[in-house]
Amino acid sequence: PVGGVATYRMEIRNPGDIATRQVTLTVQLPDGLEFLNSQPAAQVFGRQLQWNLGELPPRSTRIVDATCRATRAGDVRWTAVATSADVARMEAAVDTRILPAHRLQARWVTKPETARVGEDVLYELEVQNTSAQPISDVIVTIHFDEGLEQTEGATSPIRRSLGPLPAGQTNGVSIRYRVVRPGTLKQRVDITTPDGASVSLESALQATEAPPSPQPTPTGPPPRRPLPAGASPLVLTIQGDTQRHVGETAQYTITARNDGTMPLTNIRLMVGFDPALVPTKATGGHQVEAGQLVWTIEQLEPGQATERKVQCRCERPAAQAELRVTATAAGGIRSEEQWTTVILAAPGNPPPTPPTDSGRLEIKVHDVRDPVRIGERTTYVIQVANRRRTSDRRIQIKVHFSPSVTVEAIESQLAVTQDSRDRHTITFEPIQELRPGEALKEIRIEVTAKGPDTTAEVRVEATSELEPQPVVARETTTLVMP
Repeated sequence: PVGGVATYRMEIRNPGDIATRQVTLTVQLPDGLEFLNSQPAAQVFGRQLQWNLGELPPRSTRIVDATCRATRAGDVRWTAVATSADVARMEAAVDTRILPAHRLQARWVTKPETARVGEDVLYELEVQNTSAQPISDVIVTIHFDEGLEQTEGATSPIRRSLGPLPAGQTNGVSIRYRVVRPGTLKQRVDITTPDGASVSLESALQATEAPPSPQPTPTGPPPRRPLPAGASPLVLTIQGDTQRHVGETAQYTITARNDGTMPLTNIRLMVGFDPALVPTKATGGHQVEAGQLVWTIEQLEPGQATERKVQCRCERPAAQAELRVTATAAGGIRSEEQWTTVILAAPGNPPPTPPTDSGRLEIKVHDVRDPVRIGERTTYVIQVANRRRTSDRRIQIKVHFSPSVTVEAIESQLAVTQDSRDRHTITFEPIQELRPGEALKEIRIEVTAKGPDTTAEVRVEATSELEPQPVVARETTTLVMP
């Protein structure tokens, strides 16, 4: 692999009955190898190695060992040329394949095999760095057939950056499609690193036509029964995970239905989250208001229903992590519903221990929606916590945005003391003190994707009395054309 050491042994043999004079061995060092040493010692002229071996007696052999370090991945050819006063030229070569230093493994966690047209399918995979060195960035490129539509509207290929991947660690990727045509629908996921390591996964989904809808009877549908007195015509239902582990994704489907006899207008669907649930993905078209995801629906006809999906990362154990849904409509109509999920500690992890002095200031940032269409909005959620056993003071937070997004709104208990003219750098007032284990209330910054780049990056920096060098967290969001 890159960084490894290779030794080339060269044997120069005189099979004849007469000595060979003035024997010289020469090697032009190929790109991808760095010369370290040899036995006997070589004369080095730039990238040329030369050994003057003198006279070679009859039926004798001289051995030269050269040791080199691999500097880049790829195929190299080692060519040795021997000359003498009696023989014009003899040549021998050997090919070496240098592997990348970083090695990747990937496997499907969830891979549907069959589906019907109109259904949603979720694919989940894991990527592991099996080398002993950290990887600076992992790039995932997803190609998929036209019969699959990515539920957020992204087109093939989708390119995502997973960011750094420490040695031995695993990162997850999920993507949801809607099946729009029958047949064998294929997908290929290519995972690469900057130094050339790569691995690929493929899938094939057998999609069939949806069953035909029942034909209406000649007399039409039966009339809707009147609602019981006091019942709201706006009915909410929630389906979701009832139990997950810390670090896993909880998924929820929320349905709002008009059970009345008159149209409902100006409907607002609001979803709030327990602190143990951090929203990471959601059906498009929502806004973020006071920590809630809010969709506005113009009208629901009698009997009509609409569906929204939300994914959350399970942040910490909770006996009852609650998803709260409220819906309102014109005329003072209101409905509420809740769903609880039990969040267990990650399997195999010991109970949490108090922070030690080896802890530090912890900064996290993630986007609520990814990918995002140009012209639409997403929200970055920033978390700050003191993981030391001692208080930290004068914590200063700066947030830098790439030019491909525009800041629209900031929700924070900290005042903004400075921002650049284009609002691409925002500085918050210092936090006077964070006690051991204490966390700042989440900072939420809403942005609009404007392009023209296909990715947007936010970089969060924090310094303090105990952390004079900036602690940095980054998040990258994929931008797609509308």
